[in-house]
Amino acid sequence: KGFEDCVATGGTAISEDQILLLRSLGVSTINLCCDGDEAGIIGTSKALEGVLDRHREIKVFVRELPNGEDPDSFIRTRGLEEFINLTKLVPFEWRITHALRSGNIEEVVSELVLLIVREDSFLQREGMCRQLAKESGYSLQTIQSEVERLSSLESAEAAQERDLLLKKAWRRLELAPQEAETILSEAQTALAGINAKHNTSVLSIESCLSF
Repeated sequence: KGFEDCVATGGTAISEDQILLLRSLGVSTINLCCDGDEAGIIGTSKALEGVLDRHREIKVFVRELPNGEDPDSFIRTRGLEEFINLTKLVPFEWRITHALRSGNIEEVVSELVLLIVREDSFLQREGMCRQLAKESGYSLQTIQSEVERLSSLESAEAAQERDLLLKKAWRRLELAPQEAETILSEAQTALAGINAKHNTSVLSIESCLSF
């Protein structure tokens, strides 16, 4: 008996179409298990930072294989039960594990703090701060202070970009009111891009109109 409810990615990359297909089938949790080599690590990193990061409604866990193993070879030599019992890491745990193995510790922690800033849930943020402090050697207070500092900068930058965009849209409306639908549609798309970039709430077309 093999491992059911699994699918091969067809390489080390996961596409947007694959995720949308899984969602259409009612999948809400993904256990990502790439080969235990450099290509597998790179593939896991790209998936977590790319398409899976854009679909946060899906819960993701990473199962990491020993060096040189792939899912097929591992199950054949060690058995299905041992594969099922592999430690499951949430994406942030996996990133900490690999990031701290290489590179300048200060640079690595700075990159990981940015991931915390992008987290919507304050409860999740606190847990991530505690974990990063534990693994990096920095104090919890230092990590939390840096998160607060960057969050303030992020919010200020997002607000500035939104204000500039809305002012330009308003000027266009004054000059060409007959093109209102097109102008507002373009403004909404641009606003969605700004909010996605800064991980803030998406404004509606009504927000443009009330500017």
